[in-house]
Amino acid sequence: MKTYTFLIALFFCSLIFAQKSAFTGCENPKGRGMKTICKSKNFPALFSEYMYDVVRNYKNVPQGRTNLKFVITAKGEMSQLSYSDTNNEAFAKLALTILQNIQQDFKQYKIFFIPIREKETNQPINFTYEFPIYYSTE
Repeated sequence: MKTYTFLIALFFCSLIFAQKSAFTGCENPKGRGMKTICKSKNFPALFSEYMYDVVRNYKNVPQGRTNLKFVITAKGEMSQLSYSDTNNEAFAKLALTILQNIQQDFKQYKIFFIPIREKETNQPINFTYEFPIYYSTE
């Protein structure tokens, strides 16, 4: 019997996503996809949900680790998606594809991040969010 280990190490998560929800546009969610996004109170939980769907529905999911990175714009949109520091290129590309799927779903359902604000001026800023992700089967 295989045991699946899926871990997202979170940096700054408690600071960035400490609000009630990290997303706007979820006032009246319709459909499975939108409800999946809106029930997640933070981005790491959302990414885990998407990753779980991949693991559950596909055989031979590559194992590995990588750092995923994207920018939350001042308007609350996702941009500049990328990965780095990987030990398995196939896993990194899969993780990036999942991140792109989340970005497409955000656009489709018109969901945005609550913009990150600069401390002194309280103005929305572009914020780079990076987190490591690991997946292995044991």
